[in-house]
Amino acid sequence: MLRAWVKEIISHLKSLGLDYDQFAFYPWDELSSNQDLPNALNEYKIIKEVDAKARIFLTVGGSGMAHFDRLKVVAPFIDIWCPHIFFYRYFITGEPSRKAILDFMRSTGAEVWSYENTGRWKVKDQNYVYFRLKPVGAYRTGVKGYGFWAYNVWKGNPWEVFDEKGDVKQGAGTEALAVVYSGPEPVTTPRWEGLREGMNDVKYFEVLKQEIAVARQKKVPEEVLTATEQMIDKALKEITEKIENPDLPLSWRQKIVEAILHLRALSSQVPAR
Repeated sequence: MLRAWVKEIISHLKSLGLDYDQFAFYPWDELSSNQDLPNALNEYKIIKEVDAKARIFLTVGGSGMAHFDRLKVVAPFIDIWCPHIFFYRYFITGEPSRKAILDFMRSTGAEVWSYENTGRWKVKDQNYVYFRLKPVGAYRTGVKGYGFWAYNVWKGNPWEVFDEKGDVKQGAGTEALAVVYSGPEPVTTPRWEGLREGMNDVKYFEVLKQEIAVARQKKVPEEVLTATEQMIDKALKEITEKIENPDLPLSWRQKIVEAILHLRALSSQVPAR
């Protein structure tokens, strides 16, 4: 039955115009129990036997990260790893075990994404570290995707989360896991805006890297390009480690813009060959 279903769902997704890089199977969440591993392996094998190109996605939660060695048995079947990472503390604590896990995940040839749990009770005054820093942290780590569990999950009325003193109702069940509010269209929040700004921070770094590549082709002096690459490393290090200073992304944006314009000017001055 599983073989027939996998075959039919792949056929259906293809009929919608989706390619293999636009969907993935997610039959097991976190695999936190050793007892689940035999069943998971069986299902992974069936999926790959039906269609070797079909991708398999696996989240790795806190327990999985703490006891990751037992998950290595499923590594040959995983195309997208999604470990649980708190980027606001990842670089501060060092977390060598998590770095080793990420290195292993990359060594399998799979993509590596990331996620973390979030809730309003813990981010009332921490939109900067919990949200804006996440894209920058992911970018510095080199993971290819990032997100939350989850951005729009709530119970009851998501607007009714505060008591008469204005504090979050800890036990209401509505305060957790909401980055946007419900409405005719999604209603943004400071948390979502922080995430959006963090994504924009990453764009500045990426544009500068692209300008470095162009300048290198134009034969701009290598010492200039090396210094610019070192500047990027320094900026990422400062932003992700000095998390008490929310002004750092803005001050670095200015420097990055200046570096982009400087490289463009140098590239335009190099005579064509």
